[in-house]
Amino acid sequence: MTQLAVIGLDFTAAMKLAEAVGHDLTAVAHLLSACEDGMVAAINEKLSAGFK
Repeated sequence: MTQLAVIGLDFTAAMKLAEAVGHDLTAVAHLLSACEDGMVAAINEKLSAGFK
């Protein structure tokens, strides 16, 4: 059986998106760094539960 997991966010893509919509890139970098662990944990929890 295949095991799915997220190991992190694509910060390059996230920063390009933030730049495209005019956000402050320094603030975005700090915020993404601070919330990545929680986001990855939540996504992996959903993946392991089979989206039930």
